[in-house]
Formats: sequence, structure tokens, C-alpha cells
Amino acid sequence: MTTRILPVLALLLACDADSVPPPNIAAAAEVNGSEQQRREVLTKVRPITTRAGHPRFTDPVLRDPLAAGVFAERLADASVAEAERVALAEALPRCGGAWADVALTRLAIEEDPAVRAVLIGGLQRATDAQALAGARAGLADADANVRRAAAELAGWVPAVGKALSGELQVALADGAAEVRAAATRAIGLTGDSSAFDAVARGLKDGDPQVRLEAVRSIKRIDAGRAKPALVALQDDADSRVQRAARSE
Repeated sequence: MTTRILPVLALLLACDADSVPPPNIAAAAEVNGSEQQRREVLTKVRPITTRAGHPRFTDPVLRDPLAAGVFAERLADASVAEAERVALAEALPRCGGAWADVALTRLAIEEDPAVRAVLIGGLQRATDAQALAGARAGLADADANVRRAAAELAGWVPAVGKALSGELQVALADGAAEVRAAATRAIGLTGDSSAFDAVARGLKDGDPQVRLEAVRSIKRIDAGRAKPALVALQDDADSRVQRAARSE
């Protein structure tokens, strides 16, 4: 295999791993020119369609320092279809400029819960302080999917999970099972020993995913203390919960 082929092969493998087709190399050239010209390019750049059928912005022009600001303007356009607005929000962490500030500002005024959830998810790549602000806002959101995203963010960023221990324990009683499961997982990932009893109550939850996360989390928090509580779950109606309860 020649050295000229290797870079192309590497590009194709990377694109396959991300489940997106190879980028348009001609359109992917770095943007040069005046600020106005660069803004025009960023305003017109279009998403590709992933193999799953979702729009996704992958063009390297997003690295331009103007990108976050331009995408903020595009997100503010209510005439843009929801799928594209979700893609714009998902792309912010790949944008040049103060993308996390843009995400937090948009989060405070965004009406579409699908966009809010994606904005929060992207903050795992922001500073701890920015991620904390987004997670705190998300846990108080009226939409269950947004609350779930916020609980997941708290699990991904340890400093956020520790800072929001109280809010996560409140979320253990959320009316939506997906929120309870995400909060249970987040507490387990932070290893918060003060929440052991609150998490253990999830072993009796009516939703199997919550029970599964409760099993995993109390084992992370205190494996020795968890053993007696897991005996009953070894015959759980859900096979995943059974396996988790039986495993060492």
C-alpha cells in the first residue's frame, strides 16, 4: 500500500466510525477572506445526512472563530426546521468561538425541548462551571427529556455530579422513569456515599431500567453494603437486573 493511499483510507475509516459519509473535500477547505465572506459561508453551510438519516454539520469551516455566533443566529430563526435546529445545536461544540456561552444563552430562551436537550448534552465539552450551569437549569426544566439530558451531563462531568448531589437525589423521585434512571446512574458515577439509601430505594422501582441502574450504582458506591440489598433482585423479572445483581 502506497503512502498516498494511507491518508485517504484513514479518512474513510474515521467517517465510518462516526456513521457519516466522507465530507465534501471541496467544501471543506478553510475559509479565507473578509469577515463578511466568512459569515456568508457559515450561513450557507449545509449538514450532511448520516447513515441513520439525521442531519449533521461536519464541515471543517465550523472551526472558524465566527462559527458559534453565526450558528446562534441560525438557531434563532424560527423558520428553520426542527431537525436542522437540533443539528445546529449538536454542532456547537465543534464550532470556533465562544460556543459554550452561545449554548447557555440559547438554553435560557429556547422553546423547543429537543433543542434544549441537545444544548445541554454538548456542555460535557465545556468548562465545569458552564456544564454546571446547564445541568442545573436542565434539572429544573419542565420537559422530561431535558431533565434526563441534564442528569446524564451530571454523570459525565464528575464535578457537576458532586455539585448537584441534592438536585440529583430529588430527581430520583421524578415522574419520568428515564429521568430517575439517569439520576441514579449519575449518582453512582460520582460515588456519593450520602445518597446510598436514596439510590437503594430504586431497587424497588417499577421500571426495570431504574432497577438496573440502582443495582449498578449502589455497587459502585459501596459494594459490601450493597450485597444484602441485592439478594431479592437475583430473581428479578428482568434478566438484565438479575445478571447485575448476581455478578460480583
